[in-house]
Amino acid sequence: MALRKYPLFVFDVTAALKNRYRDFNHYNLKDPLDELLFIICSTKTGEASGRLGLGSQCFF
Repeated sequence: MALRKYPLFVFDVTAALKNRYRDFNHYNLKDPLDELLFIICSTKTGEASGRLGLGSQCFF
């Protein structure tokens, strides 16, 4: 018998959340490098400013 990584109720909760909120992407970016840069910028400037700065002027 294989061990499960997560208890069964986790999948029930996940299904309920997906049903309620659909597949919300949480503003994740497609490119992992862009995502990393977004995370770095948002920790330095705050999430709202980082989201705006990533597309335009996010410099380290």
